[in-house]
Order: sequence, then C-alpha cells, then structure tokens
Amino acid sequence: MSLSLQPVRLAGRHVLLLACLVSARIGSLAAQGCYDADRNISRAHGEQWLVADCGGVAHCRYGSTYLFSCPMAAECRRIGDGDATAAFPRCCPRFACDACYSEQLGHQFSAGSHWTESPCVKKSCQLGLSGTIYVEDETCEPLGPPPSLDCEVMLQDESRGQFPLCCAHYRCPGLCRSGDRWVSAGHRGDSCHEQAGDTDSGSWGFW
Repeated sequence: MSLSLQPVRLAGRHVLLLACLVSARIGSLAAQGCYDADRNISRAHGEQWLVADCGGVAHCRYGSTYLFSCPMAAECRRIGDGDATAAFPRCCPRFACDACYSEQLGHQFSAGSHWTESPCVKKSCQLGLSGTIYVEDETCEPLGPPPSLDCEVMLQDESRGQFPLCCAHYRCPGLCRSGDRWVSAGHRGDSCHEQAGDTDSGSWGFW
C-alpha cells in the first residue's frame, strides 16, 4: 500500500508531516481495537467473542465490529426452540425459511441481499454452508489520521444514502480518494473524481 505525493503540491514541512501520518496509519491498522459493550472492554483486531443473551458472535476487524446473529423469524415456520443454556448458534430458535427479515424496515431479504439500517449499519443476508440463513452486520470504520492538514471531517449522516455513503469521512480540498490512495482532484484515471465529480471523498476501505 502506498500514497503517491507526486500530484500534490505542498510545503516541505506539510509533506513530511503527511508522510509521518500515513506511516503511523499503516502501522496502527492491525492494532486498531473494538469495544465490547457487554463486558466494557476493548477487543483486539482479529478477536472473536460471544455476545450476551444469544446475541451472536462478534468479530473485530481493523476497528470495525462484524456481528453474526440469529436469523429473524418473520413469515418463517418455527420448527424448534434453541437451547438457552448453549452457546451461539445452538441457542438460536430453528426456523424453516429462505430469507432474512429486517425488523427495522419490516421487509424480507433473500440470501445475498444487502441493505442499510440505522445507525448506518450494512446488513447482509448470508447462506451458511449448513444451509442456515443468518444476518451479518458491518459498521463504519474509524476515520484515522487525515491525509492533509486542510481536510474537514464530515460526520456520519444517513441522509447521504446507503452504507458506506452515510459513514463519516474526510472532505479534502484539492484531493480525491481513488481506491486506497489520495490523489490530486482531476488527475486522469482518477476513478473517484470521474464518478463523484468533486472532492468529497469518503474514508472507506483500509489504508
């Protein structure tokens, strides 16, 4: 992973500071932790843990928490109760269904579908190897250091659209996010400029 400074004209001290910020960001990715609200502790990158009350299995990845939970039961035929004393997923009730249900949206989604729920959480309906339907959650990543001293933080806002558009991100004058790099706005071959048409580029994806 690299950040090309060639297209960006900055003062010498700004370039040095920017290089330090990028180096620090890359070095800290694996150390980025997640918060376990049930136990009020921090979890390390790569760690998995059970959520209380059969809430599922949580997985920490680069500061984002992914949750694998029991499937919703709307319009599905209940064929058995879960074991309340067992760990996930044996604690989950068993249903005969081929879709995931969103209580917030009041809608069913087929396996492979994605949707966004408040507060800016991506939901994915997944089909497991055993044929079990489950819902996977993906939350916004932490912003980390800005690529420039002139960047403005745009707070999480669901009015911008579906995940990840609703996530907090940086707006940096003269810079545009293209994949995992920041480049000067208008640079030929710059995919984010061609698609967005401005420099309001999100901080989505890993540095």
